[in-house]
Amino acid sequence: MVFLCKFSSDHSKEDAQKLAENLGICYVSIPIQETLEEYHRTLEKTSQEIRNYFGVKKEDDDSVVDENIQPRARGNCLMDISNQLKNLEILAVNTGNKTVLALGYCTLWGYDWRNRGQSVM
Repeated sequence: MVFLCKFSSDHSKEDAQKLAENLGICYVSIPIQETLEEYHRTLEKTSQEIRNYFGVKKEDDDSVVDENIQPRARGNCLMDISNQLKNLEILAVNTGNKTVLALGYCTLWGYDWRNRGQSVM
């Protein structure tokens, strides 16, 4: 499964499709950009209320949050599909991209680089 968003490069999409073809496995692409945008919209009002309460500016927000939402969305989709299609006995093993896989930082729910890649929930 390939999860597409605005950060998905054509090169990554082509690599994933070619790999699936070479391995003779099912290739499915799932667009998650709208999910990511809705997630932001859902939390924006609450985040702003918290910023206002503590006197914090939006410009001071941590940009890594955008990166963390992607693996969480991928993880949710993988787990839902795995659970829904139970007769296929699908095992969800990785939600990372090529870079985080090479670095060994893949987690199911996202990561926090300030904690050296340890999974945080």
